[in-house]
Amino acid sequence: MKLDAIGLISQNVQVSLNFYKIFNIHFEQVGGPDHLEAKLPNGLRIMLDSLELIREINPNHDHSKGSNVVLCFKQESAQKVDELFEIIKDLGHEIIKG
Repeated sequence: MKLDAIGLISQNVQVSLNFYKIFNIHFEQVGGPDHLEAKLPNGLRIMLDSLELIREINPNHDHSKGSNVVLCFKQESAQKVDELFEIIKDLGHEIIKG
């Protein structure tokens, strides 16, 4: 398992794009207008999602709570994702969407 991406939630995607451009981080649309990704020289991806997309994925998302940053760990297979999901659940952590 490796850290593959950092996900950011944006209330205003265009403002976010303009901000990250200052740091020479350029995003491309992946899959739709509300999900963009930038690949850093070290291979780490930064994913930028609109608040609207996040609310489609999780209608209960409360943008006022938490950091609104998501660390994305790439797994070798769907089976490994399921195994990790069970470990996290068994440890008593809250599962938002399964």
